[in-house]
Amino acid sequence: MIHKSDARGDFHPSGLLSWGPRTPLCLALSEDEGKTWKNCLTLEDEPGEFSYPAIIQAADGTIHIIFTHNRTKMRYVRLDESEILVH
Repeated sequence: MIHKSDARGDFHPSGLLSWGPRTPLCLALSEDEGKTWKNCLTLEDEPGEFSYPAIIQAADGTIHIIFTHNRTKMRYVRLDESEILVH
């Protein structure tokens, strides 16, 4: 594996620019429009790069999260609202 760098940052093995570690990936809630955050739920904490998360909540309350792993794979997480509120 060749590791390159330049003034902007390091390159990921995929050849894309990397801005450093993107782990852990956590989910947090704010009740004051982003001024403070709490109830962090760790979605991923293994080595790697987890990025570009997208989150939606369905009409039935389930929460659907998708994000990239090392910019080569997609990961999907489905949670019930109660799983987040108890943390």
